Amino acid sequence: MELVSIQDLAAMAGVSLRTLRRRQAAGEMPPRIQRCRSLMYRRSDAEAWIERTKPERSDNRGRSA
Repeated sequence: MELVSIQDLAAMAGVSLRTLRRRQAAGEMPPRIQRCRSLMYRRSDAEAWIERTKPERSDNRGRSA
């Protein structure tokens, strides 16, 4: 079981640590595992969460025609 920190998860998701902390407070994050004093995430859970929450891109990338 490979674990990642919240900092690693932020880098993987391409968002700020602050964004993840807000999502954590809102209960929108994958399950956490406490390892000593650190909160970690299973890599597989983190990757699945990123795929579920990734916004779909349109061809025009949000630009109006």
